[in-house]
Amino acid sequence: MIQEVTVVKTISQPPPPGIPGYNILLLLGIVSTIVVIIIKKRLNHLN
Repeated sequence: MIQEVTVVKTISQPPPPGIPGYNILLLLGIVSTIVVIIIKKRLNHLN
């Protein structure tokens, strides 16, 4: 009597480092733009 067992294993690749789904340069650009706007408003408020 011959018995056969087939095992199928899929190995997923690890996700790339960083925030998944976001381009880090785009995120930095948005954050820096917001910071510049806040600084300009505060400087104009002081004058």
